[in-house]
Amino acid sequence: MVAEPIVGAIAFLVVLVVTLPALAGLSDAPGFAHLTSFRLICGLGWFVVALMLAPFVRRRYPLVIWLLVVAVLAGAVNSLFVVARGTGDELTGKPRRAASLLTLNTLGGAASVPELTNLIVRTRADAVALPETSVEVAREIADRARARGHDLQVFGGQQSPYSFGQTSLLVSYTWGGYQAKDTPDTGLGAIVVEPRRGRGPVIAAVHSPPPMPVRVERRMWPWLLGADAAARLCRTGQADVVLGDVNMTPDHPSLGKLGRCRDAAGEVGAGAMGTWPARFPAAFGAPIDHVFLDSVRWRAMRASTVRVSGTDHRAVVVYAARNEKPYDS
Repeated sequence: MVAEPIVGAIAFLVVLVVTLPALAGLSDAPGFAHLTSFRLICGLGWFVVALMLAPFVRRRYPLVIWLLVVAVLAGAVNSLFVVARGTGDELTGKPRRAASLLTLNTLGGAASVPELTNLIVRTRADAVALPETSVEVAREIADRARARGHDLQVFGGQQSPYSFGQTSLLVSYTWGGYQAKDTPDTGLGAIVVEPRRGRGPVIAAVHSPPPMPVRVERRMWPWLLGADAAARLCRTGQADVVLGDVNMTPDHPSLGKLGRCRDAAGEVGAGAMGTWPARFPAAFGAPIDHVFLDSVRWRAMRASTVRVSGTDHRAVVVYAARNEKPYDS
């Protein structure tokens, strides 16, 4: 029948657009943006479709056979994205002369403070971004870490009156004294700090909105603008290290426009390690929490995720090395 090739071609195009929405300029569209956030789940979903079609193959319906092949291809492509990007390794000791960078969305400060403090001390974290965390909670964490011999300075920023609009940043005193500087609006809170004496990395902790469409326009402008503002800090050289919850994965627009900036996890074969929701295994979650590094001054070495009770995000821990004399004039 003539209709079968047409239906098969339409099915193929639909699957292609759903799997690779960027080809049709839909990577920032509602639905498409959400599906690509969970590559492995989508891949398994397509394999399930293929299994449902398999019993009908014996009847030799050309359309069914074609649809089964398309479903298998879609499942394979989604799964290969995860395999190619990698899901990281278990957390190991801090390499010699490496910087330890950590970010965790604490769900409005609900994350276990003792567990988080233990993680910070265990990794000897030099910079810690804490989206959805008040300065008061950040100070409690710093006090606990100080009692265990790890001294941290505390900074905070708030761009909305709600708990999820507060972002805090802890910086180790081993990097010298820091001070806050002008902070861009990333939608849900950000803080940028610079060394007092003009040497060392400029660090930013950021939090941008989730991909939720604006009711009137049905577009996700707050998500797009917030994530772009966060990525722009690193892309334009305003900050050398940018950490936080960007609510975007490598398949979304802003993470494809980083310039000389690099997503640390992606650089070390951990670009698919999911950080939300934390109840999912890392391979099944959405990688929306990131550490961005200026590739001229930094290179990533290792990356991993860690579960901290009380929050729906996993912590991201990145070990990175500075390039030789990166801040010398």
